[in-house]
Amino acid sequence: SDRSVSNVINRQIDFGDATLSVDTEVRADFRFDITELAYEYVFMDRDRYQLGASFGIHNAGFRIGLSSDPTSEGGTAASSISESIHTNAPLPVLGLRGRWRLGEDFYAIAHAQYFRLAFDAYEGDIQDYEAALVWQATRHVGLGAAYNLFRTQVETDDFDNFEGLLRWQYSGAQLFMRVSF
Repeated sequence: SDRSVSNVINRQIDFGDATLSVDTEVRADFRFDITELAYEYVFMDRDRYQLGASFGIHNAGFRIGLSSDPTSEGGTAASSISESIHTNAPLPVLGLRGRWRLGEDFYAIAHAQYFRLAFDAYEGDIQDYEAALVWQATRHVGLGAAYNLFRTQVETDDFDNFEGLLRWQYSGAQLFMRVSF
């Protein structure tokens, strides 16, 4: 996810080494990347359904930045201000997955992944849920539609003198193609 917005602020903001004054137009940028590496083991394999467990790592990369190009009282441009913070938060996840055969080539698939960790000044969790319907067009290619909900929360009380709480959630429909070997 990569988002940005600009707005005139009505109070002073201290962010990192930058101080942004009242009535200044500020641009806020937010970037969030998720990378997952997981292993899945099917522990129950029946003709109509499968159940499995997984473990892996979700790496959540965050970048938050504020910038402004203030003007002086005479209307000329003053010096530009820009400050950003960024971090990567690799968290292990544990999950359960199920697949149910609805017809010859149609399946319902659901998975849930979760992990919570508290370490020194950091505390956080990851939750990832998905429900999908898949048409297995060939032995190796499936087409599907899904609904996915992903939540993460990271809290710190000491990140280079930064205290804060980040809650991030996205959800929505997906169309996809899966290739298996």
